[in-house]
Amino acid sequence: MRSIALFAAIVALTAVSGLPAEAPSARASFDAGMKAQSDKRWGDAVRDFRAALASDPSAIYVIKALGNTYYLAGDRRGALYYYRQYLSKNPRDSATQKFADNLQAALDDAASRAASPSVGTDTPSGADADAIKGGVDVRLDAGFVVNGGSDIEKLLPDSTVSTAFAPWVGLGLDYAFPSGLTLGLDVYDGQWRSYSISDASGDSLGTLDISAFGFQGTPGWRFRFFDRLLVEPCLGLGYEKSSVTVNFTGDTATTDSASGFTLWPQVRAEWLWDHWGLGGELGYLISNTSAVKDPQGNAILAADGSNWALQNGGLTLGVYGSYHFTPPFQP
Repeated sequence: MRSIALFAAIVALTAVSGLPAEAPSARASFDAGMKAQSDKRWGDAVRDFRAALASDPSAIYVIKALGNTYYLAGDRRGALYYYRQYLSKNPRDSATQKFADNLQAALDDAASRAASPSVGTDTPSGADADAIKGGVDVRLDAGFVVNGGSDIEKLLPDSTVSTAFAPWVGLGLDYAFPSGLTLGLDVYDGQWRSYSISDASGDSLGTLDISAFGFQGTPGWRFRFFDRLLVEPCLGLGYEKSSVTVNFTGDTATTDSASGFTLWPQVRAEWLWDHWGLGGELGYLISNTSAVKDPQGNAILAADGSNWALQNGGLTLGVYGSYHFTPPFQP
């Protein structure tokens, strides 16, 4: 209870310490940091206080505000580092000195000394401010596969086949470990492609439509860049089931099917706002499907007499929104 009372006094002293009028940019950053602190957005508070300190290095009360933020976030070693830094510039602040002494006594002496950063660092090593926090997140994806249509050329060699941008949508669930390792599960639907079918004279006979549904496990590794950027290379390993529907003129249709395993290496990059993220992904889908079969189970033959198989793969581009139940970046 005594340390709580002392900390309340420290927060009060920080609140009444005004920034000098000649540093308006520092004032704006400091005010933004205090607002973020009150909203418990610790990462934003640390970033804003550092910006205030960069604008006005003489604003030592900003150093104290950093200590308060780390303490409120539960990082006592990080808080102690900033309190010591502040007290070295303002040793007359007896209230802060007493609180820092109590904080030091509550920590193991050897661990506290090891937590202090080396000269020249602006981030406490004990705070681990650059680490990625583990936890669960969900993603909603949308994108397209650049498909050259080589499978259609084998089936209909006389047709003119253009590159298709086959759209897909997906949903992903990830669990991230503090080490950076992630394990994910993704499901997707789409890769929709549609081609016109004509006879030898060029008259339309209908359309051939292709779609696929799949799921995959996606192990990966996350890296932090700057204050908000999260980059994750990952490898999808899964299974895909495709359907081929031939819609003949006259409203008759037949549906064939194929299935197989998939390999989908990707690189994801997202910009984070606390719990929320917005990102893009680049990859290459390798789809190894079995021969396409009709509803009776008979293999569909290509023009050369071989079993016809789909080629659903290609370069993939996508965007996604995410929600992290535990914000990955916190002080």
